[in-house]
Amino acid sequence: IPARLPAVVAAGPATTGHREALIRQAQDTFGYEHLEYRRRVAEPHRRIMAERARLAAARAALDWATAAFTVESAALAGPETRRRRLGEEHHPETVIVQRRHRDHQKLLARARADVIRSQAEVTSIEADLDKAVEEARQLHQAAILRVVRIHEHIHCRLACYRRALIRAHPDGAWVNSVLSVRAPEIPGWALPDAYLPEGVPAPEVPDEADDP
Repeated sequence: IPARLPAVVAAGPATTGHREALIRQAQDTFGYEHLEYRRRVAEPHRRIMAERARLAAARAALDWATAAFTVESAALAGPETRRRRLGEEHHPETVIVQRRHRDHQKLLARARADVIRSQAEVTSIEADLDKAVEEARQLHQAAILRVVRIHEHIHCRLACYRRALIRAHPDGAWVNSVLSVRAPEIPGWALPDAYLPEGVPAPEVPDEADDP
């Protein structure tokens, strides 16, 4: 049971060995949860960074394919429709025009297929990235819930211990005041917006007012 401090330091902190042991136990458990969370989330975070790199490359390829399709979509100019290739010197002009239009349609179809393929790849990578982000978000939310439960449990034990001290101490009001400090606190890594790769949306925590 803590002794009453002198008046000059009465406002300072007071504690007991058992209280400090409970706080250290909670902090050790928080540290274990942090290491376990980092172990579990390492793979989703690795996939997030990899999918971001793939997505940047796929979007660049889509931009190139779109630009090529825009160029090929332009109508053939007059000289282009009559341009002869090697070995076509003796063909009638009508045949040359038909061939150039046919070649143009083939290039246009190929450019359109490249755009469709690039767009499909971007969509697929975005889906993989969303899946990895959601997995990381769920792991982070699960870690938050575990830490909150540990925090609530240890404070229940501290509150029971404090009540026992209040009943046995000659100055129960003072004991209640100096031992009511909210320690330990929830560690910073377990906050909703903590420990996520740069640019990854932070997990949303529902407001209490929205709970049923």
